[in-house]
Amino acid sequence: MTLVMLVGFLITQDVFTRKVKVVFIAKSGEGLSKSMPVMYSGFQIARVHKIELRDDGLVELRAKIPERYNKWVKEDSEVRIQAQGVIGANSLV
Repeated sequence: MTLVMLVGFLITQDVFTRKVKVVFIAKSGEGLSKSMPVMYSGFQIARVHKIELRDDGLVELRAKIPERYNKWVKEDSEVRIQAQGVIGANSLV
C-alpha cells in the first residue's frame, strides 16, 4: 500500500516525465531567486533550480521543463520577471 502511494505521489510530481534543460540569461540578478516559478500562459511549467554569475558578468538561470512544453520555448524567446498577484512572489514569464 505504501509503495503504491509513493509511486502515485511521484507520478503527480512529474518525477518520471522527461525534461529539457533550459538556460535563461539576465543582465542582473535583482529579483531572481532559486526555486522561482517559470510560467507560460498562466501555467507553471518549471522552477529555477540554479543561478550563477558568469565570467562575463551576466546571470545564468537554469530550469528543467517537461519535454511536452519544449515546443513553446525557442532559442530567441524573451523572459521577463513578473509579480504574481498584488503582493505575490516574482516569477519568470
